[in-house]
Formats: sequence, structure tokens, C-alpha cells
Amino acid sequence: MKNKRFLFTIILMTISFLSVSQTVVKTVPIPIDYSGKIYVTPEVEAQFPGGDAAWQAYLKENLKSSTPIKNGAPDGVYQIIVKFIVPTDGIISDVNPVTKFGYGLEDEAIKVIKMGPKWIPAIQKGKRVNSFKNQELTFIIKTK
Repeated sequence: MKNKRFLFTIILMTISFLSVSQTVVKTVPIPIDYSGKIYVTPEVEAQFPGGDAAWQAYLKENLKSSTPIKNGAPDGVYQIIVKFIVPTDGIISDVNPVTKFGYGLEDEAIKVIKMGPKWIPAIQKGKRVNSFKNQELTFIIKTK
């Protein structure tokens, strides 16, 4: 009986020790640079959640390629550029066209970029910073 009690005590102490010794992982948020500066080439670029492949998939899924055709765009290849800011909170702002082809091309790109999810902000010297992004998109119009 004494041996059973001793064994039970050892097992109980082992279980207690294992439950107490679990590691707690604590994530530390990246500090924010409040200077207001907007970086063109930060050390770490702002990213769409999931990276470049997810960004490309998001654009392909959400851009309506029929928009320029509905707006009378002639056949051709249109490479548009839209610029925007990824601020420290990741919510896209100041989305503006660089090119001016018309036919709803830039408007469609702006709409899709604005409705996207939060981005992961750029990092400079260990702090989240505001950054510029340029997005090139190519529309190929073939109606014939």
C-alpha cells in the first residue's frame, strides 16, 4: 500500500510539473514610426497578406476585364499604373492613377485596390512605416 501511495504521489507530481512548465509564446507588436514620413524604398516592403502570389490571385479574381470593353476601349494592350500608400495601420489610402488611358481601366483598378484587405505595413529600422506602392496592371483587349 505504501508503494502504491508513493507511486501515485510521483505520478501526481510529474503531471503537476508538466502542466506548469508549458512555454508561453508572447508576440511583441512592432512599434510605429509616427514621423509621418512616407518611404519609397523601405528596408522591408509593405505586403499583401499572403504575399505576392495572393495579391496576384486577388487582382485576377476581382478585376472585371469586361469594364474597358463596355466603355469602348479599342483592341490593344494597356499597361496602367496605379499608386497608393500603405500606412502603418495597413489600410490602403491615396489610391491614384499614374496613367490616363480612360475606358474605365484606371477606375476599375482603383476600385479593386481600395476594397482589398489590410496590408502588412513596411518596416524601417524596426518600426512600421508609411510607404508608397505602385501597381502595374496589363489589360489586353481583343474584341475580334
